[in-house]
Amino acid sequence: MEELKPCPFCGGEAELDFAHKNFVYTDDDGIARELGFFYTVRCISQVCGCVIGTYSDTEMAIEAWNRRTSDGLD
Repeated sequence: MEELKPCPFCGGEAELDFAHKNFVYTDDDGIARELGFFYTVRCISQVCGCVIGTYSDTEMAIEAWNRRTSDGLD
């Protein structure tokens, strides 16, 4: 698993977290599916608290947190 970069706002430590949410979506075949666990990354600094959106797996959450505009990614 890729290491988390520091918070882009305060430089604080980040941690991977999960939240249980009931989310129903329709897949490409028209079948209703339910997702229960989502992952996010957040800054654990007492003064910042930056948090990203939720993702269906840990790798996606880490990749989103670690993305920086200086990476040249769209």
